[in-house]
Amino acid sequence: MHDASSTPPEQSIGTDNPADELNDGIDYVPVQVQADANAARVVKIENPEALKQSNHPAHSSAQKADEDSTGEEQSADQRVAIAGKDVLQQAMVKLLGLARREVLIVLPSMHELFDDARIGQGLLDFIKPSPRREVLMLLNTLADQQATTHQLIKLAQRISSRIQLKQASNLLEPPVMESDYLIVIDRTHILRIDDIDKYSGWFDVNFASRAQKYAGSLLQQWPKAREITEFRQFSL
Repeated sequence: MHDASSTPPEQSIGTDNPADELNDGIDYVPVQVQADANAARVVKIENPEALKQSNHPAHSSAQKADEDSTGEEQSADQRVAIAGKDVLQQAMVKLLGLARREVLIVLPSMHELFDDARIGQGLLDFIKPSPRREVLMLLNTLADQQATTHQLIKLAQRISSRIQLKQASNLLEPPVMESDYLIVIDRTHILRIDDIDKYSGWFDVNFASRAQKYAGSLLQQWPKAREITEFRQFSL
């Protein structure tokens, strides 16, 4: 597997601000998360434009880190809350459109939310431009599986060298929770679905420090992950 941290990003296309591209066409609830020494607190932003205007690249001087009494940096985080099945699926497709190197996906189950042709096409469109692009999908559960015609399984069978699907041998460690559904793009952008029953989640754009922690949890377990033999029972 290529190390995305050492791979130079391919040239982006479209808008200069990924947040603007991601927000386009999605109904969302804007919030701002302000970090303190203990925990982050969510503050609703009354004017949605304030969030769009404040979404700067991760290394922009406009997104400076605060410092606590120990001198250590505290991240000034901004995120957007979204809800609804179709809205989440739109967000996934738009996130995949931002990807240039690597897509990491964590799934507690093969949920129907991800069984969507638009998501499958988004993954195919992502890997087409370069053989160096890859998709790693980890089923974060120890439960036995059953054969299914899920869209992601079809893709993993069809293009197994580029889109890989495995099952964790051990559950991922924090910050990944057992119920988290995650998409991590280029170790920079995140979509986290924390309540799959209510179809609600968050996306963070240009927040590399958090994205790298989620990615690290998956990549640490990936060499130990197993092939899912139950899924081989289904043939295309």
